[in-house]
Amino acid sequence: MLSLGCTETALVLRKSSGIRDTAAIIEVMMQGQCFGAEGTAMLLLDHPHSRTAFFRINPVMPESYANLDDASKLRDLAGLGRGEARTALPIIRREFLGAPAAPFVPCHHLDRAAAE
Repeated sequence: MLSLGCTETALVLRKSSGIRDTAAIIEVMMQGQCFGAEGTAMLLLDHPHSRTAFFRINPVMPESYANLDDASKLRDLAGLGRGEARTALPIIRREFLGAPAAPFVPCHHLDRAAAE
C-alpha cells in the first residue's frame, strides 16, 4: 500500500498543558489516531513480517510552514514534492512497479444464501 500524505507537523506539548492548549491536545490526539490507522494497515497487510507492504510518504514540516490558503510557499512545496519523489522512487519501483500484484484471495468466503 502506497500512502501519500500532505505533510505533518512535529508536535510538542508543554509539560503542564491546560485549557489554553486544547487545540494542540486535539492535534496530538488526531496524530495518534493517524498512527493507529497506519499500524492497523500494516497488520492487515502482514507488514513487515513477510514483505514490505506499506510505504508512507509524509514529510515532517515546521508548524505553520504553509497554511491551507497560503500560496506564498507554492514553489517551496513543489520542490519538496520533487525531492520526496526522487528519494522514494527506488522503493516505489521495487515494491509497487516491478511486477503485477498477486490476485486478491479473501481469507473468508461469504455464503451466498446468508448474504441475500
